[in-house]
Amino acid sequence: MKSKMRIAMTGTPIENDLTNLWSLFDFLNHGLLGASKEFHEFCKGLEEHPEKYAKLKSMISPFMLRRVKTDKNIISDLPEKVEMLDYAALSRKQTVLYRKAVSDMEKRVLEAEGIERRGIVLGTITKLKQICNHPDQYLGQDDYSPADSGKFALLKELCETIYEKRERVIVFTQFKEITEYLAEYLTGIFHAKGYVIHGGTPVKRRTEIVEKFQGERYVPFIVLSVKAAGTGLNLTKANHVIHSAGGIRQLKIRRPTVRSVSDRQKM
Repeated sequence: MKSKMRIAMTGTPIENDLTNLWSLFDFLNHGLLGASKEFHEFCKGLEEHPEKYAKLKSMISPFMLRRVKTDKNIISDLPEKVEMLDYAALSRKQTVLYRKAVSDMEKRVLEAEGIERRGIVLGTITKLKQICNHPDQYLGQDDYSPADSGKFALLKELCETIYEKRERVIVFTQFKEITEYLAEYLTGIFHAKGYVIHGGTPVKRRTEIVEKFQGERYVPFIVLSVKAAGTGLNLTKANHVIHSAGGIRQLKIRRPTVRSVSDRQKM
């Protein structure tokens, strides 16, 4: 590509590892960070010799201009962000499953040692998050009755208000397997279909969805898996985020959480 000047803009210069950084600079200033193989070998030694990060920083700093939301010279240009924490009560079914999962963990931890104990605790945290979303996610069932989940009830309450104003919302979840169930539930609330983007959504389809959501026709919601959302999606039409920052207007961020033994289990 022949050009007099090259500029790259990104919100995630390092998404997974430093090779992302190499790709950007190979486009901007070919050869600055060496060949891909050389840079990869250099990165391998950073963990053992962290002082080498200073050398990397000195090489790329002259070519970088970084802006963060807290910069005084830009904060006045950003829309207001209102962040609220909303609590949902566990349903009876959720309460029973939650207490059983915690009880099972306590028994297993007493019998385990070392790293096995850590694995049991981390595995249980994932189970508790699933239970707090909906019992059927944890049980692997397809019913997803709204009455069985305090979070689903709260989600309806929040989204009915959004629908009354014909505004748009992005709903984040950590779990790909619940995205389609959430979309089906939200379709009933908004009386219109929205979209789903997760790790399995092809790039071409993601682009189409973003263009439609950003368009003039009213598209009430998008359900996003957190992992898929980290790939530079431009969704500035949303007025509300149920669980992230960004937007061209006042943005209301809601974080539905559950009052429980292990409080604040995110969706």
